[in-house]
Amino acid sequence: DELAQTAWYHMANAYLKSNKKEEARQTFSLCMKIDLNPTIQEEAHYNYVKLNYELSFNPYHDAIQSVKTYFEKYPESKRTEELKTYLISMFLAGKNYESAYNTLNDLKNKDLALQQSFQFVAFNLGTDYFYKSEYEKAKKYFGEVKKYPIDKLINSEGYYWIGESNYNLTNWDDAIQGYNRFLEEPGAINSAYYTRAQYNLGYCYMQKGYLSRMDASSNSDITK
Repeated sequence: DELAQTAWYHMANAYLKSNKKEEARQTFSLCMKIDLNPTIQEEAHYNYVKLNYELSFNPYHDAIQSVKTYFEKYPESKRTEELKTYLISMFLAGKNYESAYNTLNDLKNKDLALQQSFQFVAFNLGTDYFYKSEYEKAKKYFGEVKKYPIDKLINSEGYYWIGESNYNLTNWDDAIQGYNRFLEEPGAINSAYYTRAQYNLGYCYMQKGYLSRMDASSNSDITK
C-alpha cells in the first residue's frame, strides 16, 4: 500500500545517508514497483538507476537496461539529460561506440567533457569502419571528428584517415585533399602518420599523372 511505499522510500534514503548503497538500491527497487504515489515512485526509480550505475561494473548490462526502462516510463523527465551522461559512460566503458554516438547526438547541450567524448567516439567509429573496409562509413565518422575540434591530434588525424579512406577507394583527388588538410593542421606534426601522409600524397599525385597519361594515350589512339 501507499504507507509501505512511503516507508520503503524513507528507509532507502536512510541507507543512502549511511552510505549503505546496496541496501538502498534494493529498497528503492521495492519502492518503485508500487504504483500508488507517482512522485515517490519516480524518485525511487531515479535513485535505483543512479545506484545501479554507481555499483555496477563493465559490461553494465543491468545498469544500462535500468536507464532505458526509466526513459520508457518517464519520457518527459527533467533528469533525462543527466541519465544519458551515465549511459554514455557505460557505453564508452564497453567500447560500444555506436550506442555512445547515438546517445551523444541526442543530447541537446554538451559540456566540454561531452564534446571531447563525441570527438573520441566519432574517431573510434571511423577507425572501426575503416578496418572493416567500409570506407564510406569511415569517412562519415572521421568527418564528424571536426565537429568539436578539441583534441588537435585527433582532429588532424581525422583528416588523415579521410585521406586514407579515399586512397583505398582510389579517389585520388579526394585523397590528396584529405592528406593536404591533415598536413596543414596544427596537430599533424606530432602525429605518427605525418611522414606516411607525405609518402601517400606523392603516390596519389603519381597515380593522377599516370592516369592522365593513360587518358591522353587513349584519346590519341581514338583520333588516329
